[in-house]
Amino acid sequence: MSPVPWVLCPLLSGWGIPTLIVLDSQGEVITRQGRVEVLNDVECREFPWHPKPVLELTDSNAVQLNEGPCLVLFVDSEDDGESEAAKQLIQPIAEKIIAKYKAKDEEAPLLFFVAGEVSGRRA
Repeated sequence: MSPVPWVLCPLLSGWGIPTLIVLDSQGEVITRQGRVEVLNDVECREFPWHPKPVLELTDSNAVQLNEGPCLVLFVDSEDDGESEAAKQLIQPIAEKIIAKYKAKDEEAPLLFFVAGEVSGRRA
């Protein structure tokens, strides 16, 4: 694993990261979901974690459901192909809404998820 381009601060043992906001070099927000991204990508392969239009609902990102309006497309299948097809179905809608708000320099008011199996159980 290569070194990460940020300074690590020691934490008291037993404490976690309540919020991690990732900024670009100009100080603009890349993501307010840095904590979730670190949990899902511990080797930082997708860093700096630019937001994806449609997310697969997981135990670690389910906290985002409490942060505002969300569209969740439930897939009644254990087949990964079904989840991917569902993502492809709503991705153009998500991209259009996100682009509309980005053009106004605003955050989109809606998050998009696909939900099927979540850690061995139905979502």
